[in-house]
Amino acid sequence: RFVLRWQDPTNLDPQTGKKKPKTKSFKDYESAFQHIKDFEFLEDLRNDKSKSRVTVLSESQLRDAEHAISILPNNLTLKLVAEDFLSQLPTKEAKINEIYEEWITEAKRAKKRPSSISSREDRTRSFRATFGNTKAHNINYKHVEQIVFQKLKNGNEPAAQTITNRWRGIRSLMNRAIDKGYVRKGGNPCEHSNGFSELPSSTPNKSFLSIKETQALIKNATEYKDGIMLNYFSLACFSGLRPWEIHGGAFKSPLDADPLTWDDIHLENEFPEIMVTEEQSKTRTIRYAPLGDFNINLRNLLIYSKNQGHDLITVKNFKENWRAIVRLSDLSFEGSEADRPRRSFATYLYSKDRNLADRELSRIMGNSPYVLNKHYKSMIK
Repeated sequence: RFVLRWQDPTNLDPQTGKKKPKTKSFKDYESAFQHIKDFEFLEDLRNDKSKSRVTVLSESQLRDAEHAISILPNNLTLKLVAEDFLSQLPTKEAKINEIYEEWITEAKRAKKRPSSISSREDRTRSFRATFGNTKAHNINYKHVEQIVFQKLKNGNEPAAQTITNRWRGIRSLMNRAIDKGYVRKGGNPCEHSNGFSELPSSTPNKSFLSIKETQALIKNATEYKDGIMLNYFSLACFSGLRPWEIHGGAFKSPLDADPLTWDDIHLENEFPEIMVTEEQSKTRTIRYAPLGDFNINLRNLLIYSKNQGHDLITVKNFKENWRAIVRLSDLSFEGSEADRPRRSFATYLYSKDRNLADRELSRIMGNSPYVLNKHYKSMIK
């Protein structure tokens, strides 16, 4: 050990008036000598009344800084680079839960679909439970990966689509934090450029119902509890509407559901059609799905059910009744497979009459021609 002793002329003992001695220990002579040189350097700057802010860099850091400055374009100064960097830093702080609450409040104020709001809630639930009290600017890619690749409650590995859904939810929430100034621009920890791992490639589910499976669904829906689920499965198989556009959220919350009603279906018109309102439509635009010769079975089934006196959609115990029909039909609609009846309708219509499908499907299903071509026409070989 090497001990350095010195006296500070500005630090006097109040009783004796003498300079107070100071000591500092170092592990070796070189460390003590460097301390003296640094002290002399700082004193020289003070004596010269220098106005520069002193930053002590190691030799390697100094070389890196000189190299960085040397490669700047001629019209770009270090000051501009620093100002641009500072402009991208977060301007305020907030916890993940606080940002989420603002996000949901804005969505409700903008009258987003209930399904969109519940999707935000579901896809970020685990993330908020774990990091809800963490400041947004302190979240990094390791935190996100911990949640995105987290095993299921039963101990199984999550499916590729589950991983993607989690990632999308957290990414959207963090993008919102960036837009509001809580996280620096370009600092979303969900991006690969910020360290996040690559996502597994999920294979789109392009399966559809066979004719026998469709017949089984309709048969069991007709016989089950006097046919209270016949309308739903008839619409699901032959209308081209999305499940949510039919049941209006009854699968998740019957009390808050906004399903189709008989008032939305004009069976007696010369050109019968189904009205999908802005609130029900995924695209937030009203549309009319025609009941034509290509889905005459749907019209007949709906007329039969209406004559039986049933509501169009029975929301009470909807989930239990839906599962019972699927189980009786020896089917399993997990996740995106719930869309199989709609996908089947489009596929079979393309197979029967491509000219009609090209002309009508976009209007019926609320998809762009590009999406229809990608997800339905490409399935037909």
